[in-house]
Amino acid sequence: MSNLYERIKEVRNDSGFNQEKFGNRIGLSKSSVSWVEKGKQGISNNVIRNIATEFCINELWLKEGIGEKYDDKKILTNEIDFTKNLIRDDLLELNKKLASAVPEDYITISISGNTSHFK
Repeated sequence: MSNLYERIKEVRNDSGFNQEKFGNRIGLSKSSVSWVEKGKQGISNNVIRNIATEFCINELWLKEGIGEKYDDKKILTNEIDFTKNLIRDDLLELNKKLASAVPEDYITISISGNTSHFK
């Protein structure tokens, strides 16, 4: 059975990040990540929570090695948030295109869902 430090290294390796990028995501320096992975430096509960949140890891698995590694609920929530942001960005871009397509000498007034255009 692996220990906390080995599980942290496993999460980093799974992420494809080097120690510096991984540290940036969880609030540690590259050297601190190295020391933690070697078991020569302790790690706070806040950093453990950061790892679990950032990488959709089951916090109990990370701390104790119990349960599934990945937290499906966090993964689903992240995917929903990502999709909402994509839709929002697409709508903003569409709105800009539509606004630039309306001639400048038109005035649009919208009251209670009724829209009127005046020249």
